[in-house]
Amino acid sequence: MNSTKSYIRSHIHKQNKIQLDEKLYTKFRFYLDNKSDQTFNGVMADSTDKQYLQSLIQNMIKSPQMKGNITDNKIQDDSYFCRNRNQSTFKIFRYFIQSLVYYFLPFLLAKKKIDFIFLVHIRYEEDCNTHAPYISFLKKLLPTKTYLYLFSLLPPLLLDEFTHANGSKGLLISSTHLPQPLINGKKTRTKEINRSLKFISNACVPQHEKIVISLGAWWPIISLHGQLFEKVLPNDHPYIITTGHTATLYSIVKTAEDLIEKSLLPREQINIAIMGCGNIGFFAANTLLSKGVQVTLIDINEIKLLKLKKQLQESFPDSLIHHHTFSHESVQPILNTCHFGICATSNTKEIIKKEDIPDFFVFIDDSRPEAIPRFDYGDNKYTLEGGLINVQGFQSSFNFGFGNDSNLLGCLSEGYILALDQQLNKTLSPTKSVASVDLYNSMARFCESQNIRPGDYKMGELTLQETTIIQAVRCRHELINR
Repeated sequence: MNSTKSYIRSHIHKQNKIQLDEKLYTKFRFYLDNKSDQTFNGVMADSTDKQYLQSLIQNMIKSPQMKGNITDNKIQDDSYFCRNRNQSTFKIFRYFIQSLVYYFLPFLLAKKKIDFIFLVHIRYEEDCNTHAPYISFLKKLLPTKTYLYLFSLLPPLLLDEFTHANGSKGLLISSTHLPQPLINGKKTRTKEINRSLKFISNACVPQHEKIVISLGAWWPIISLHGQLFEKVLPNDHPYIITTGHTATLYSIVKTAEDLIEKSLLPREQINIAIMGCGNIGFFAANTLLSKGVQVTLIDINEIKLLKLKKQLQESFPDSLIHHHTFSHESVQPILNTCHFGICATSNTKEIIKKEDIPDFFVFIDDSRPEAIPRFDYGDNKYTLEGGLINVQGFQSSFNFGFGNDSNLLGCLSEGYILALDQQLNKTLSPTKSVASVDLYNSMARFCESQNIRPGDYKMGELTLQETTIIQAVRCRHELINR
């Protein structure tokens, strides 16, 4: 195995000609802040390497390539977890050209035989560079608003092809609109739904009976849980539309149950913060209260908050259910009373500052874009990528912000799971509006039968040890009861 220094030198040029991107910089920061039992690229940290890396970091900070992008300890925009494509330049270019041809001249290309589609949209201006790097030079020539408008004129873009060892195939397709115009503009929303379906119809044909379209990011909200897609499709359409919320819930609830069970704390003393009182927040609270714990409900909408609390109290009259209206001033004292938290909010940026999160607090963050900050090793605060499902044998070259491995977003994995079920027993139903107990239980049984489990403890691309997370929950208990 190469030494740590050799590994680092393979990413840079001689002396001050540094060509390190922000992603690699973040990895170096994790390494510098590591505890003694952690490794970087499989190599144990030692003081010499740390000194070398610290010197390298300082040079990077001063280099013109990184100017304005980083500070001494952090990437400036912590809310943006960089998507990237582990694809060759030729492959990225091929997908871009295929996207244009499929949309405008579909008769020139054969349709792809697939089982499922993961439909997303750009989240930030930076995603434009990832999705269509060949026109990113316009960003330097045009005002941001003009650049984003021109980018939105592009058709939906093919970003990746998914495969699985069992023969299942899927596509990653992205709208070229930011979420805000889709949410606020009825005409824009309807037009983009029609454009997406046109692209899918031009480019895809079912490998088996039907194609599952799983809606990612804000698409479930934008499309009224898929209803707007169903509305414009003919009755005999070859698609199954799902929001992906059931697989997401399965992951969140199982992860929370894991923390409860393995912490070995008295259940009646465990207090779990649940931010966001929508469908996922309600279902998570309902399931966790049945385990005998306390919950603290937090939402910006007081009417919705009180309604949810009333519903839960009717089902669990003897349980402790706290509630608080969210504000930036009150969030820290609220979290100080909780052992860990689940974030299931709808947002377009971070909603909590790093300093407002208590020491040893573990957040399970399902929001995309991310609502909760991510941390370095040394911060003793942990934000887990919520809703991940571990599907062994799944292949993708697109990094959603937590690496390329068998951990998938819940909404993506539900597309794969429903497609697989179509080939087997056809026992599962798509998530049309809200997840239900029946959908959840069916999903749980199917996942267990297929060796599909909740995802690893991921914080960005960093895989955290289970012992680290469990110990953090125990430390929170000690701090709360001190």
